[in-house]
Amino acid sequence: METSTKTPVEIIQEQLAIHTTRKDAVEKFTAVPPAEALAARLTSAGQQSDEFIAEWMNELSNYGDAVMSSVDRENEYQTIWKDALGTIDSITPQSGEQTFQKMEISLKKMYQDTLQANPDLPVSVTEILNMQLSRL
Repeated sequence: METSTKTPVEIIQEQLAIHTTRKDAVEKFTAVPPAEALAARLTSAGQQSDEFIAEWMNELSNYGDAVMSSVDRENEYQTIWKDALGTIDSITPQSGEQTFQKMEISLKKMYQDTLQANPDLPVSVTEILNMQLSRL
């Protein structure tokens, strides 16, 4: 992930994009159909992303007109998904599980990198990042 400092709005909107992508990935991997162990993790991840999106939307409402029209989707997480999406029609349950695991590891790393690269975030944004990271 890029280590430049980001504004709170940029971080919030990036998180919204990531969790929207995560929900899309859950939907696509569920359609494969997944191995039994992955199916439960997919359901949980989808529900978790719904909760995380709600938390970020609530936080975003504090910024009013500062919301940006475009969101940076050039990060490791999005790249892993874009690569997987190209082969989703022929993906096996095993490769689907490997890809999803890779995405989840990348997601945790993005949270950690965001916290480390942006030490001066508002307390509320830092709290949400730390709370969500602990739940991943």
